[in-house]
Amino acid sequence: MASREVSLALYRAMWRWTTSERTRSSRFTIPVDTLPENMAQIALRLTRDAPLSGALGAQALIRTAWREGAQLAGDAATRALDDGFKALRAIGEVQRALDELAAQRAERAVRTGVVFNVGEVLRHAKYGYRGVVAGWDRRPQLDVSGWDGLRSLPSGAEQPFYRIIPDVADCNELLGGPREMKYVAQENLQRLPPALRRVHHPALVGSLFSHFDPSTATFIPTDELAFAYPGSRSKEREDSATSAEGSEAQRVLDAVRTMAAQLDGFVAAVANHTLRTDAAPRARDSTSPTLDPTGAGRRTNADAGPLADADADHFASTQARAASDAAAASSVQNPTDTDETSASAVSAEEDADVSTFTSDARRHRKPPLFPGGEEVQDHSLGPSRDMMGVLMRFTTRARRVAQGLPSDEAGVNAGGAQRAAGGTRRSGRGRERVAISSDEAADQPSRQLRQSFNAMRELVEVIDFVSVNAAERSAHSDRSEIAFSIGQVLRHKRFGFRAAVFGWERRPQIDVSSWDGVAGLPSGSAQPFYRCVPDMSDCVSLLGGPRGVRYVAQENLEPLSDVSERAISHELLPQVFERYDEASGNFVPVQQLRYWYPLDSPSNDDAPLARAVHSLERLQVLLNTHALDAKRSGLLGPMLNLLKAARTFDDAADVERVVNMVFSAHEDTRLMMLLQQSRAAVDCGEFESALRTLHAALDADRTHAQTWFMLASVHSRDGAHEESMRAAEQCLQLEPRHFGALAARGAALRGLRRYDEALDSYEMALAAHPWALGTATAIYKARRAVELRGGRRVNASFGGGA
Repeated sequence: MASREVSLALYRAMWRWTTSERTRSSRFTIPVDTLPENMAQIALRLTRDAPLSGALGAQALIRTAWREGAQLAGDAATRALDDGFKALRAIGEVQRALDELAAQRAERAVRTGVVFNVGEVLRHAKYGYRGVVAGWDRRPQLDVSGWDGLRSLPSGAEQPFYRIIPDVADCNELLGGPREMKYVAQENLQRLPPALRRVHHPALVGSLFSHFDPSTATFIPTDELAFAYPGSRSKEREDSATSAEGSEAQRVLDAVRTMAAQLDGFVAAVANHTLRTDAAPRARDSTSPTLDPTGAGRRTNADAGPLADADADHFASTQARAASDAAAASSVQNPTDTDETSASAVSAEEDADVSTFTSDARRHRKPPLFPGGEEVQDHSLGPSRDMMGVLMRFTTRARRVAQGLPSDEAGVNAGGAQRAAGGTRRSGRGRERVAISSDEAADQPSRQLRQSFNAMRELVEVIDFVSVNAAERSAHSDRSEIAFSIGQVLRHKRFGFRAAVFGWERRPQIDVSSWDGVAGLPSGSAQPFYRCVPDMSDCVSLLGGPRGVRYVAQENLEPLSDVSERAISHELLPQVFERYDEASGNFVPVQQLRYWYPLDSPSNDDAPLARAVHSLERLQVLLNTHALDAKRSGLLGPMLNLLKAARTFDDAADVERVVNMVFSAHEDTRLMMLLQQSRAAVDCGEFESALRTLHAALDADRTHAQTWFMLASVHSRDGAHEESMRAAEQCLQLEPRHFGALAARGAALRGLRRYDEALDSYEMALAAHPWALGTATAIYKARRAVELRGGRRVNASFGGGA
C-alpha cells in the first residue's frame, strides 16, 4: 500500500508539472535519452515517427507509464517505482532547461539593434556565401577580437552577431569546402532579392526549419526555434499553395498514381512467378499490348504503360490492387471503426507476396557458410541478397503513398496520430516524407501539392533503384584491363594481408595520388582498383590491428595458389558474400553483386538472378514508356512548375529527377542504351569514350534534346567550352525549357569569358529551376567577373547593380 501511495504521489507531481504555465507555454522535445529504459521504450512506442513534444506529449508518456506500471507487482513494481524517481529527476533537468529558455526568450523579445530575423536568407558582404539566420545575439558570445572579418567594420565587435547556416554549393565554391555553421557580424550581412534565397544545407530543414515559404522568400522556423526567438514568424499560419499549383500538382499526382500502380503490378507478377521470363524485353510499338492508363487492368494499344508478354495474372493483380487501394483510400478519407482492420488486411496480402518470392529465391541458394563462422547480423547492410524483394517493397510503398495511404502497416496503425501531429516518415534513402498536416488537409491545393511531392519521392526510390543498378551493370560489363574477379581471394604484395574482392573500378574513384601503397607502382593511379575485405587475423598480425574495407591497386595484388590459404575470416564477409565455396576457394557474391558484375561470376543455373536481370530490363522499358507518355500529354510543364512550388530542396530534387527522366525518354531502346553507356563512361572519367557514344546516339536521332545536353556536359568537363556552348544551344533549340542546358551554356560562356552572356543564361536557368544546386553561386561569380571588368548591369530580380 505504501508503495502505491508513493507511486501515486510521483504521478501527481509529474502531472502537475505538465499543467504548469511554464510547461504549457513552452515548445520543447522530450529528451528520451535521459529517461529510464522502460519509459524510453514507451516513448519510442508512442511516437514511431515524430518525437514526443510539449506538455501534451509529456502527459501521454506519463499516463501510459502509470497505467502499465499499475499492472506490475513484486520486484517489477519496485523497479518501476525507481524508474519513477529517475523520471522525476529528468523532469527537473527539463524544467531547468525551460527556465533558461524562458529567460533567453524574454531577453530576445528586446530586439534593439537587431536588423535581421530568424529564417531570413542573407549574403556575406565580404566572402559572398548565402545562408539562413538560425539565431542571433545582441553582442557576440565568443571572443571575436582576432577575426579578420571584423577589422574593417565600423562597429567592430559592438554589434549583433548571427548564427548562419550556409549554402552547400556556395561554401564549396567560395570557401573551399563545406561548413556547418557560421557566426557573422551584422555589418557583414546584406539582404538578397527573392530569386536568390533558396539555399541548401543538410541541417536546414528538420530540427530548425520546416520549409521555405515562396510567398515571403524565407524559411519557416520550427515551433521550438520560433519559441526561442519571439516574432520570428511573419504570420501565424504557414503559407498555402495556390489553386493553380494544386491543380497542376493533381495532374502530376494522377500520372504518378497510374505509373506506381502499374510498376507494382508488374513486380507483383514477377514475385508470384506469373510473368514469363523467356521472352526478351522489347520496346513498345503500335501492336504491343499495354496496360490501360486508368489502371483498370485491361489490354489496350493505347500510349500508356506497356508490359509486353505479361499474362492475365498480372492484370488481375493490378486490378485487385487498384480495387483494394480505392477502398483503403476511401477509408482514410472517411474513417470508420473498421479502418485499421481493412488496412491491415491489405498489408498482409502484400507481405504474402514478398514472402512468396523470397522463400522461392532462398530455395535456389545454399545456406551461408563462412570459414570464421560469421553470420549476417543485419540484412539491410551491404548489397541486396534479394533484389526483387527490395524492389517490391519500393513499388508497393510508391503505390500506397500515391493513393494517399500510409506506406506500410505500421503507418496504418499509427496514421491517425501521425497525421494529427504533422509528423514525418523516413523514405528508403533516409530522407523524410512529410505527413499532411491538419492545415494542409483542410486546404485542398496544399494537400494536393504535399501528396504529389510525397508520391514523387517514393517513385524516385523505384527509378533510382532501377537506374543505379542498370548503371552499375553497364559500367562493369567491360573487363578490359581487369585481372581479378569478384569473390577471388588475393594477397597484397607489399603488406602481405589476404583479402576477398567484392568490387572493382577500371580507374580509382577517389584521390589516391598520395597513398604510400601507390607510390612507385609502374602505372601509378592509372590502373584498376579493387574493394577488398581483408582477413582479420592478417590485419592484426601484419597491420597492427583490425581493419575494414581496403582499396587496393591491381599491381599490388597477386593470386593465392594454395586453396587452403583462401579461407579468410572477417565480420564484413557475410554482408557482401553468400558463402565460401571450398571447392574453388572463392567466395560467392550476393545477388546484387552478381548483377553488377555479370562477367565475373557467370552462371547458367541462377534462376533468381536471371529473373532479376530480365525484370529490371523490362522495368527500364516501362519507366521509359511512362516518361514518353508524360512528355506527349503535356505533363512536362506542370512538373517544371512544381520545381518553383517546391518548399524544400529535397522536394525539388525529386521533381528534378523525374523531369530528367522525361527529358531522356526516347522510343529507340538502342539510343537509351547509348546514353546509359555514356553516363557510365563519364563516371569512370573516360570522356573520349563518352563522346564517341554520344555521337553514335546523335547519329540515331539528332532531334533528341537530352543527348545534346549530355554532350554539352561532357565537353564542359573536358574544358572544350566552344563545343559545349554549341551543344547546349542545340539542346535549347529543341527544348527551350531545359534548365540543365541553360546552366551548361552559362558555364561554357563563362569559360569563354563572355560574362554578360553567361550571366543571362545562368539567370534564365535559375528562373526555370529556382532550387538548382550551384546556379545562384555561378550567378554571383559571373557578376563579380562583370564588375571587375568594369561592366554595368542591372537586373532587379537577381540583385544586379553597378
